[in-house]
Amino acid sequence: MFRHPTAPDEAPRSGGTGSRFHGLKPLWARLLLLLLLGIVGYGLAVSLAPQTRAEPVVVDVTRTDLALYAAVAGRVGSGESYYEAVVAEQRARNYPLRPVVTVRLPTLAWILGSLGEKKAAILLHLLALAAIAALAIRLRAVAGSKPLWAGATFIAAAATALLTVPAMTYWHESWAALLIALSLACRSDKSWAAGVAFGLAAVLVRELALPYLSLMTVLAWRDRSRVEAAAWAAAVLIFFAALGAHAAALASLVTAADPASPGWSSGGGWPFVLAMLQRCSLFALLPLPLTAVAVPLALLGWAALRGPWGERGALLMLGYSAAFMLFGRADNFYWGIMVAPLLPLGLAFAPLALRDLARASIPALA
Repeated sequence: MFRHPTAPDEAPRSGGTGSRFHGLKPLWARLLLLLLLGIVGYGLAVSLAPQTRAEPVVVDVTRTDLALYAAVAGRVGSGESYYEAVVAEQRARNYPLRPVVTVRLPTLAWILGSLGEKKAAILLHLLALAAIAALAIRLRAVAGSKPLWAGATFIAAAATALLTVPAMTYWHESWAALLIALSLACRSDKSWAAGVAFGLAAVLVRELALPYLSLMTVLAWRDRSRVEAAAWAAAVLIFFAALGAHAAALASLVTAADPASPGWSSGGGWPFVLAMLQRCSLFALLPLPLTAVAVPLALLGWAALRGPWGERGALLMLGYSAAFMLFGRADNFYWGIMVAPLLPLGLAFAPLALRDLARASIPALA
């Protein structure tokens, strides 16, 4: 469904090319519209339910996760070993220390400890600017018209800018999400080395970037780009080597008496996806019922994009959304940051997708 085997690396710069749904068979177009209406309807029903509109439980992250990351970074900046610092801080807060992924990789703590908060914040801003510039260039090649390009770029810039507020300096997800956006924007069929490097940096900050590297590996292999596939696979192997070293460093410090995580298989479904995006992305500017409409439209817009870049972005956004329906507790809402820079820009392409689906559903409209 997603990619025609002869699709060019970018869509032609023409306002008349249409979306991926242009010329779709009527039956498939009608099914997609029904699916869209079903998802929107379900989201609206959930968002308007009395229990949803009641005052939500507030998790004060400034006294939990952010305080933990800041304390660890401060101790690392003072010369203390990361692993001694993070184990001591998590143990003092009764945070789980098992399994190994409950303790973040040391990458961001080392950056914050070395640079300090102010310089690290500047680096985060520079990363965001680089992501915006790279996305603007990529969108110029993907969009069929200048107005569409301008709209998509504006949305991408606004979504990315939200990840540069001061508190985001300490969130591993904000760095990883910006690196993924930069990686995806830099990667093309002819040039992928920078994309691999930024993708590797993302997963070394936060392991939640691993699905992105895995997806890029599989698609490069499918497209018979063996060298590129090997490069993405090597990045995955480097991550697992780093994770192994991370586990070994923790093994001598963590004991059986330390608390373990209760797990993440909560099965929160679509309501959890909407709730997390409404708290930590551009959708936070909307009331929840409008978010219930906007998020499916953004996914539809991504699915409508032609070419390998659109295909990769669409599969990534759909994949993360599906994963969040299965995994993540209420206090893991910040995982939504992983898609925050990219998902909203799909809204720019949603009108084109709806137009082509309507024309395909009712041939008389074509």
